[in-house]
Amino acid sequence: MNPIFSHRQQKGLSIQQLAASSGVPLLRLRRLETGKDIPTADELRFIGRALQVDPEELLEQEEA
Repeated sequence: MNPIFSHRQQKGLSIQQLAASSGVPLLRLRRLETGKDIPTADELRFIGRALQVDPEELLEQEEA
């Protein structure tokens, strides 16, 4: 499961709420959560701040 998606779900946020609080556009977040795009360093910082997690946690893939 995508770490951005996992953290967003744990915080109880909709993708729209995360887009608003992070400043990352909704469509871009969708592409990041589905793995179609790789986040930039700035995006990781913005999303991490909005989710209150270290940006590095958003790069880690959960082991199956």
